[in-house]
Amino acid sequence: MQSQVASSDKSEKTIRYLSTVVASSVVIFLFSIFINRFVEIKISQDTYLMFHVFTEIASALISFSIFVVLFFTYDIFYRRYSLILANTFFITGLLDIFHMLTYNGMYSLFPENIQTPTYFWIFSRFILGIGLFIAYTTKKDALSSIKKGYSIIVGILVVGVVFLLSVTYVEQMPPLIIKGKGLTNTKVIWEYIITTIFIIDIFAYVNRSEGKYTTANIYMLSGLMLGLFAEVCFMLYVNVYDTLNITGHIFKILSYGYIFRAVFVKNVRRPYQQIFEQKEMLTLDINDMTIAMEEQTAKIYKQNKELEFINTKIKDDLASTSEIQKAMFPRKDLVINDLRFNFEIFPCEELSGDYVNYFSIDDENIGFYIMDVSGHGVAAAMLGVFAAQSIGESMRINYKEASIFSPAAVLNHFYSLFNKSNFPDEIHIVMLYGMYNKNDNKVILSSAGLNCNPILISQDSKPRFLEIESGFPICKLGDVFEPNFEDYEIELKFGEKLLIHTDGLTEMRRQDGDFWGADSLLAYIDSIGVSPSFILNNKLKSQIVQNINNSGQDDDITYCVIEKISP
Repeated sequence: MQSQVASSDKSEKTIRYLSTVVASSVVIFLFSIFINRFVEIKISQDTYLMFHVFTEIASALISFSIFVVLFFTYDIFYRRYSLILANTFFITGLLDIFHMLTYNGMYSLFPENIQTPTYFWIFSRFILGIGLFIAYTTKKDALSSIKKGYSIIVGILVVGVVFLLSVTYVEQMPPLIIKGKGLTNTKVIWEYIITTIFIIDIFAYVNRSEGKYTTANIYMLSGLMLGLFAEVCFMLYVNVYDTLNITGHIFKILSYGYIFRAVFVKNVRRPYQQIFEQKEMLTLDINDMTIAMEEQTAKIYKQNKELEFINTKIKDDLASTSEIQKAMFPRKDLVINDLRFNFEIFPCEELSGDYVNYFSIDDENIGFYIMDVSGHGVAAAMLGVFAAQSIGESMRINYKEASIFSPAAVLNHFYSLFNKSNFPDEIHIVMLYGMYNKNDNKVILSSAGLNCNPILISQDSKPRFLEIESGFPICKLGDVFEPNFEDYEIELKFGEKLLIHTDGLTEMRRQDGDFWGADSLLAYIDSIGVSPSFILNNKLKSQIVQNINNSGQDDDITYCVIEKISP
């Protein structure tokens, strides 16, 4: 609503301004006719010549000023309109100079002929009218790829043609003025044509403005109207010394002045004004942004402090939880009956998702397992606690219910318990469960999805992977699938060692970025040679630390060395 009111006010101001220009021009025009008809004013040739020189120089200077503004701002906007208008006033300014230099009474290098300055005048006004029409009918967004230097060459060529017609071949041209008689019909017809062109120019510019009453548009319309009144004066005067001719020259200067103001406002003052306004707005925006940033910075600082406190608390809690988790692991370098156990866990986060455990089932049997819970961190650690408790429960139930119990039976029961839990469906566990009987030196192994086969390290042969099936993971598929876990039996002789591990050991990165791999692990164990389990453990731990330091760690790394230490 406010914008509509502002637009209406601006339209009224524009109409008032243009009406004032037209009314003033009409009054001056009628006053000139009155003076010319009823008051006898005698102007000497010298006086008129001085007036004529002044007005033509002024007109030429304004024309060149318009040309300069448009010519040197063309590189910014590349508008075809500007190039046409610049070239038009460049030609007009040069022709006005030639008109002045060849005028009767001027010292001139050219042959004196009364027709020459008149033709320069007619061509100047005609080219101005045509140039304005072409410029005003050019699309507003029309761009030009023409280099502006070429337009000057075109302008000079046009001036050259006019010069030849007005000076060299003027005798072959129809006379425009006759001494002692005044203007010829040819001159009057030309003035009518030029006047008509100026009227068309006014309508063309009004159409181009599209009802937008900017300062530049008002000045341009005022200049065109004054130019029209100038043409009417030149069309009606009889004697070059009468008041209509003088008034016409004054209208011409005023017309050029308004057009210059329009061009200057649009191409120079308005862009700078917009820059200044944008600078002011930018300054205000910067101030607002500065205040907002200070407030936001203070808010962020406060939040950071709170986050630091929370982060510190979480770290402390994780550190405490990590210590609790470590306390749940069995003691390292532990001897149970005739087996020695050594293990290492390298969590990739504060808490490990890998678990290892070994324990005495009864006087004859020892149980052990290694597991890898999906994920890392707190969630995996909590799931690991559940798994450890469930394994213990499964082992106790099977021990009570069967005179002979097996790792496969334990895994089957654990699978059933897991499917009764409320853990998310995507959670799963892979593990290897084993049992050793000291009477027959037999180790029974069963795998639930752990794709890392145990390594048997013997004094009589090279280390080798045990050929056992990896089995099915412990997961939430009990409703659709019931796995059949299998037992695998081997004999563990005196001095032999069994290495069980999770996939983090073989998938840790070497310095070149590749996985260490199962073959590299086997070759490394072979390079250590026959040695007690604690030496194997220390060397393997050193190699893991070296790899982690060089290439980082993507997963938990866990292994356990089981050595038979007595016959």
